[in-house]
Amino acid sequence: MVISDVILDGRLPEAIEKDVLAYVGCIAGASPRQVYFGQLQAAGLADVELLADVDSLEQWTAAAPEEAKALAERTG
Repeated sequence: MVISDVILDGRLPEAIEKDVLAYVGCIAGASPRQVYFGQLQAAGLADVELLADVDSLEQWTAAAPEEAKALAERTG
């Protein structure tokens, strides 16, 4: 089974956590890395292999610079 998801390596700024567009864009609703993998293990998925670890913010900013700029302006 292959899963593609967004996880966090740190806390988001509060303004982004509360931003509805960041939420529907799967950023504000993302789980911290340790919590996410803990939930997978709790569900019985013990041999989890990480195939790729991509910096989504970097990719998103490069792909949609105007949207990234608008988010930064809205959230400070």
